[in-house]
Amino acid sequence: MPKPGTAAPRPNTTEEASACPPRFVDRAAERQLLHTFFTDTVPGRYFLPEIMCGGLAWLDFDLDGSRDLYLTNGTLLKTPNPDDFSHRHQFYRNQLGQGFKNITEQTRLGHNGYGQGTAVGDFNQDGFPDLFVSCYGANRLYANCGDGTFEDVTALLGERPPLWSTGSVFADFDADGDLDLFVANYMHVNWETHKSCTFGGKPGYCGPGDYESQPDWLFINDGTGRFEERAAEFGFVGDRGNGLSVAWADLDDDRLPELYVANDMAPNFLFSRTGAESAGPLYLDVAGRAGCAVSGNGQNEASMGIALADYDQDGLPDLYLTHYYHHKNTLYHNLGQMLFEDDSYRTRVAALSKERLGFGCLALDYDRDGAMDLFVANGHVLGPEHDPFQMQPTLIRNDGRGRFDDVSRLAGEYFQQSMLGRAVGGADFDNDGDMDLAVTHLDRPVALLCNETETGRRWIGLQLQTEDRIRPVGARVELIQGNQTQVRPLWEGGSYYSTSDDRILLGIPTAGPFQIRIHWPDGQTTEHSDLEPNRYWVIQPGRNPRMWSEEQ
Repeated sequence: MPKPGTAAPRPNTTEEASACPPRFVDRAAERQLLHTFFTDTVPGRYFLPEIMCGGLAWLDFDLDGSRDLYLTNGTLLKTPNPDDFSHRHQFYRNQLGQGFKNITEQTRLGHNGYGQGTAVGDFNQDGFPDLFVSCYGANRLYANCGDGTFEDVTALLGERPPLWSTGSVFADFDADGDLDLFVANYMHVNWETHKSCTFGGKPGYCGPGDYESQPDWLFINDGTGRFEERAAEFGFVGDRGNGLSVAWADLDDDRLPELYVANDMAPNFLFSRTGAESAGPLYLDVAGRAGCAVSGNGQNEASMGIALADYDQDGLPDLYLTHYYHHKNTLYHNLGQMLFEDDSYRTRVAALSKERLGFGCLALDYDRDGAMDLFVANGHVLGPEHDPFQMQPTLIRNDGRGRFDDVSRLAGEYFQQSMLGRAVGGADFDNDGDMDLAVTHLDRPVALLCNETETGRRWIGLQLQTEDRIRPVGARVELIQGNQTQVRPLWEGGSYYSTSDDRILLGIPTAGPFQIRIHWPDGQTTEHSDLEPNRYWVIQPGRNPRMWSEEQ
């Protein structure tokens, strides 16, 4: 493969998009996935949480190999009733081939708070994925009991004031072998601080500049099942955050992941380990000197969602962020050595996004050509009096050299409609080898966009695990075919308020043999040249790969 930071030439051309047109079909209703986020919007009130919507989580809660779907919900904002469960959160079991079944009640996941984001991880190391739900108000931590139910164990986080929590991620921040929890908090918006603003003579929702930011939280797992909040001690502090989304990934190939926080109208954070020899905090915000705190011209941007991928095939993960209307979305090109540059104009990301306000975003190879494409959910935030308010979603295709083209008009009926799109999470829910999308909206039910693109290409799916079944974040997967190498980093978090499929899915662009090479966080490298394509494989270091069906 090319050395990290050196792009490999690829033969793909933009004309290939019409030869292999994208096709996504919303099949939520026919798959019995019926959910609309309750915003509690009151005309003329302009209470900011109304406009943000909630997220979702894909997780295999019962380890049957199919990804199930958790959907957050809202509740009454001014007069919440703890005994009113008419707008509770929803959990759907994936009955592979038979649609989804609502099992909220039997799983005991019917929380009735004003939900925002999600994080999934096995914090108690019992082999089953647990769930954290961030809220406007009191958050929730659920332990997966392994018997088809969850237990509310929020008390393990200790007493916390009810803030406006947003993006979150389970990760091993202290490198002690168990999962900790980072929670971004947004702004001090309550009925005492609430206000409306005027834009162009019309009332609307105020922005981050009109409220004080809230500090983020880091809950360190003590190994006994309890957590202690230690954000300041670990260095997770910054001058005004307004955090919305977070990503945990190894951005400089040193096998020590970094934490990236997308902040709304404030410099983004990039927390990197300072090294064991440091006498200060374990992490330091290096986003400013790394070049990924603000835009290329030094401006704060309204960062909403994060999509991390190696877009230019140079072996290094790049950062894509969604932003405000008439600004631009931003692609930070990873130069190596923890340096980034705003590459939004060369890649055409800026030109394709200035007429949109982006929220959730997801990197996916929808056509299995080996290059990572992008889906973006769009919709404005000022209010219905302002035009435009509803917006069309965007599907942009990577030409194989890290430049993008808008192929939304080819992608199906959903992409021709204007809506208030918010969160997106991706999963191959039907295990057919392509990434499907669940998208939440303020103004319509959740969409289940089935990827029905006909590519004629093969694929392979990988679920990487350590011996204790924790995802080895920082691992890097390479698919090698001839002189072409795809690189997929294993990371956590991202998008907006959502958790995606924990498996790595790779398209195999051409016929002929291929090889899989995995660089593990502990320094091991394993190679696999006999994996059957069009299958999912479970891979652990030191063990033979196993097909998913053998896990049943």
